Amino acid sequence: MGLKLAILISLLVLQGVFYVSCKECKSPDDCKPDECCAVGMMRFSIPGCLPKRKRNENCRVGNTPNEKGIFSSVCPCVDGLSCIRGKCK
Repeated sequence: MGLKLAILISLLVLQGVFYVSCKECKSPDDCKPDECCAVGMMRFSIPGCLPKRKRNENCRVGNTPNEKGIFSSVCPCVDGLSCIRGKCK
């Protein structure tokens, strides 16, 4: 019983950490200049402000925002960099 309770508490704490680390957004205007509004691939995912990708970080080639300016899964590279073969350069 004690182990199950410890696991449950750990999961609840981790959920709170991940929830706080991502601000909810409805458009790019809700995010900081070095962030984009992106939504995960899971059903019922809520869009959140995520950091734009930096040099040599993984990216998605051809990742364009939808009509509301929301990206799918990951943000594009920071201004001045391009996504080339899956890396920001």
